[in-house]
Amino acid sequence: MGISEAKLIANRANAQKSTGPRTPEGKARVRLNALKHGILASEAVIRAGEGAEEAEAFEALLAELKNDLTPAGALEELLVEKLAVIIWRWRRVLRYELGAIRERADEAVAAWRKEQYEAYLRTKAMREEFPYSHRNDPPLEEWKHTEELKYELEEAEEKLGALMEPEPLKNPKEALVWVLAEVAEKEGLNVKRLLGLKGGGEWYDFDLGQVDRQAPARLFEALCKKWEVDQAEAWKRLRARQEYERDRARATLEERLRAEERVRMLAALPDGEALEKVMRYEAHLAREFARTLEQLEKARALGREGAKKEKVAAAG
Repeated sequence: MGISEAKLIANRANAQKSTGPRTPEGKARVRLNALKHGILASEAVIRAGEGAEEAEAFEALLAELKNDLTPAGALEELLVEKLAVIIWRWRRVLRYELGAIRERADEAVAAWRKEQYEAYLRTKAMREEFPYSHRNDPPLEEWKHTEELKYELEEAEEKLGALMEPEPLKNPKEALVWVLAEVAEKEGLNVKRLLGLKGGGEWYDFDLGQVDRQAPARLFEALCKKWEVDQAEAWKRLRARQEYERDRARATLEERLRAEERVRMLAALPDGEALEKVMRYEAHLAREFARTLEQLEKARALGREGAKKEKVAAAG
């Protein structure tokens, strides 16, 4: 039955009103349509949740495979798409394996940190309970968490940076106040009075960012007098001391990080169950990949045979 001219005009008008999917869900369903596939690929990419994947990356993979394998016809298109899905799943397995290794390594480092801290607490308690028995032991170094060591290095670098200013006292930073106060305390000076602080508590209990602008100069002058040196020599000594503190903080952190890296390396394999699962799935994907390539070659051979017969028939 033919279609009337009026019906044809109405259909065309209705088609112009269609703007395609408007919701995010609708757009997601058709975003791969331009590649002329979708039988398998539409379900290959995880699009939501913690393990969400990039659809664009899958599109690029499929486009590269099509460029390399130049499929002809629906069957070959489907087989190339299947190859892309297998490779995509292979990529997901590798991500799972890496995640399992990271999780195991992180757990191992956390357990090592806990063990080291508890050993420090036990040793400290023994020395406090039996001080006479441990009077000849070397000083017990305080255990600090890795995050504390990182912070101490950052703080040491900040203090050194304040000392390395061309004129540190011109616009004194809070870091400069801290380093001058710490050195002054080690030299037995009355830091609280020099800073002009009043009230209860120690000098380090106050907000040193709020001291008067002359406080750093008073500390510096007191140090010059204590050491009996001029300003140039005093700055030289302060910088040398802070460089030593920076280098010591860096060495301590690097030693800790090396120890943790050794722990990570020892835990660089997932547990047996997870590893077996990964290996089984990888072997399955390898077989599927080889089988699909073989199917593609057969499809191409059938296509060539069909084209040859058509050519012979046309010539006859």
